[in-house]
Amino acid sequence: MVMTGSKKTDQALDVLVILNTAIKNVRLYPPASSSVSIVIEKLYLSLLDLLLEEEQISFSESEKALLIDGRPLSPKDQERPHTVSLLNLMLALGLKSITFAKGLEKDELFRFIELFSRTPENIQNSGGINKLLTDQNIVHVVLDQKLYVAMDRDHQFLAGLDITDDQIKKFFIMMHPEMDPNSPQFTEMAKDPEALSKAFNTGLSKIMAQKESLTGVQLSESLNHMLSLLDKASGNLNDEKRDILSHRVGQALIASDP
Repeated sequence: MVMTGSKKTDQALDVLVILNTAIKNVRLYPPASSSVSIVIEKLYLSLLDLLLEEEQISFSESEKALLIDGRPLSPKDQERPHTVSLLNLMLALGLKSITFAKGLEKDELFRFIELFSRTPENIQNSGGINKLLTDQNIVHVVLDQKLYVAMDRDHQFLAGLDITDDQIKKFFIMMHPEMDPNSPQFTEMAKDPEALSKAFNTGLSKIMAQKESLTGVQLSESLNHMLSLLDKASGNLNDEKRDILSHRVGQALIASDP
């Protein structure tokens, strides 16, 4: 018997709270500590209970919102700290969805949480998230990485010195208001992942300075808007530079702990 949508959502929200606690505890405490073992046990039992009547449970990000098995949460649930936290972590790691499947073992779950608690840079230096999942024999947790969408050249940032998106222009020159955006130096900086990441960090700092006055949804929307602009701004970068930029942005998001 398949459980009702309401019951499944309630259980999934409980899992979400424990999942965030598990990630934080694995970052803070040694693997053998009780703070880690207790929360992993609790998370495993919660998932096991949920998967008794379901083949899988999926958390995904779409249009600035968290979805459970493709269904968006209520506005109230979207604002909860654990919802915002998971959304930001998924964005930092470049993920579109996390799916837990029936058959998940506790040791396998722990290996996943340990992996998920690492920094984007650590994951990349270790060969990437998919390689780590394979190497650690994690088969009952599936991650779908968010892919960059190539833009039409007429709308790429500073393509041929012709800036067509004024918001992107303003976003980048936050770091260099004194510069002429039509100058060759400015154009070269727009191709530099370090310069773009610094511009992102400036915007992120401004958002975090207002954190106490923003709701969870407003915070998530602001971060998503900046990430969307940055995605457009990096349209001319090659894959290697995009990876560098992605990792630096991911580190900044995790360090800010939004």
